[in-house]
Amino acid sequence: MFCLIKKWFVVIFVPLFLVLPNAWAQVSIINDQKYIGEDDVFHIVGEIQNDSSVPLNQIVITATFYSADDQTLGVMSTNSILETILPTKKGPFDLIFFDKDASLIDHYLLDIKYKPTDYKTESLEIVSAQGKRDIVDNFIISGKVANHGYRTANTVIVIATLYDTDGKVVATARAYTEPQYLRGGEEAPFLVSVIDKSQSRKATDYSLTVESEEYTVVPEFPLGFRQRRHMLVFETQYKTLLVALYRPRFLDGNHVLRIRQVVAKLAVKTFGKYVGDIEMGVRKHVELRIPDLVRQLQFSV
Repeated sequence: MFCLIKKWFVVIFVPLFLVLPNAWAQVSIINDQKYIGEDDVFHIVGEIQNDSSVPLNQIVITATFYSADDQTLGVMSTNSILETILPTKKGPFDLIFFDKDASLIDHYLLDIKYKPTDYKTESLEIVSAQGKRDIVDNFIISGKVANHGYRTANTVIVIATLYDTDGKVVATARAYTEPQYLRGGEEAPFLVSVIDKSQSRKATDYSLTVESEEYTVVPEFPLGFRQRRHMLVFETQYKTLLVALYRPRFLDGNHVLRIRQVVAKLAVKTFGKYVGDIEMGVRKHVELRIPDLVRQLQFSV
């Protein structure tokens, strides 16, 4: 005896926009403008704003150039200078057009393509920076970068974006730290030079960011340099006390408890959610004696 069983298959069609991340509707190009530099090369500079919920990389900006009578003069593409742009962040670009018809460009259209990617840990910090003009009138920005991660940061690059009074980008520049790698807990200097004098003279403000193959910049930095002084007040005491967490056998229970309380307050106030990475770097590179540690317990919290 045979029993016939009917199977029904239901196919449900789901619109593609409900499946894919909504990044495509939330990434834009902002603060862009064109100029012809002192080298007679046509530039479009601007920023990519990532208002999506995912990090982006492989970012390509394509410009189509038109004359005053809407004739197409050419197409050119470039990559974002910042390799990975995290959610709510932005990164600059500088698109260069070398064609002989560049002087005929009246307007342009920009298109952008990108791919979602994984997060980079926010462990690099620009701990100091100063902008000035050198002896040949180039605008230069010098300072130091710190690696608060426990891994070595490779190919560390500092990126500068200059803005005019309207907030439009007027120039970008980049430079590697010296050396280009930075071990956990270490600092390295950098020097960024903006060689187009006419564009740098239009600048009334600038921003800095930094990234490596492994890390990106900590989010506190865009708040400005005033916070740096406040943070440095706590840094020495923090590093000293932190060592005690890994040498509790030299101290009695009361000392260890007080150290943990002090470190917890200092760490949260100074470094926020990045305490874990900082502990790894400091533990590796800070060596202090216990008598100095105990002496540090005398300050009030």
